[in-house]
Amino acid sequence: MQIFVLSNGDYVNLTDGSISRLTSYDGIGLPPHHIITDRGPYQHGENCLDFRLDPREMTFVFNIVSASSGYDLEGKMRSFAYLFKPRSGANPLWMKFITDYEDTRYAQVSYVNGIQITRKVGEGKVYNVPVVVRMHDPLFRSASTVSGCSEYLLSSAMSGSAFTVPTYIPTSIRSEEIFTSCLLTYSGTWRTFPIVSIVGPAENCIVRNATTDEKLDFSGYLINYGDVYTVDCRYGNKTVTNAIGENKINELSGDSDLGTFHFGAAPDSASGINTIEFSARAINDSSKVIFTYDTMYVAL
Repeated sequence: MQIFVLSNGDYVNLTDGSISRLTSYDGIGLPPHHIITDRGPYQHGENCLDFRLDPREMTFVFNIVSASSGYDLEGKMRSFAYLFKPRSGANPLWMKFITDYEDTRYAQVSYVNGIQITRKVGEGKVYNVPVVVRMHDPLFRSASTVSGCSEYLLSSAMSGSAFTVPTYIPTSIRSEEIFTSCLLTYSGTWRTFPIVSIVGPAENCIVRNATTDEKLDFSGYLINYGDVYTVDCRYGNKTVTNAIGENKINELSGDSDLGTFHFGAAPDSASGINTIEFSARAINDSSKVIFTYDTMYVAL
């Protein structure tokens, strides 16, 4: 396995021998988790209600070797330590992994412990460095930025005649209500919470994941031609805004699933297939729904 650390915009290889080589690693499998339970006053045992993943810690041992002198070894040790120095939230520490199967995964981490640089005077030209890092979000992803994008034209389900709306650029609008669906195959091994962008015009627009039985419902409202409603379902966001950043969460129905709307991974969604349903009216050839999302993995 190859391991890289992001530094000054570039990923530095820690396993090719230029600075160090990898000798061992631990913590890249399933993350720790805790089970949520309850029990009745006379119940033997308990009921398993749900679970939550916990942060994971990974430990790596790197071998730093100097081919020339102790001075060169100390320089490499110093360079190695600087790569893991604590960073602020605006400049997080990213690690990249290329597995023996040539899969590339990324993880956002914080340095915890290990790089103490303790040596005896006169020691040789080899030094083993343990590194402990913490993944506050225990999931790996296929890219350090959003990695998946799927776009669906609502007009593909249109039929019948259209009428013209007197906008600055005359726009052909279909008045009938459309219903359509598609299959979105998600390749990750853990659920992902997408960003859903609805490009107008679209009235009474509903986006529903039939596989998870979750919906985003804008019934009773019109998304104008040229406007885009962006529904950010990612944890810590959960926002609805239009193209100029105005808050539109009040236009999302009260029974919508903004808090949980996601794409399921196998086996929760068979083979990672999610059936996405759309309904809307007053659409044209510009009307579409765009999904952008991270591809998440529960183990490396």
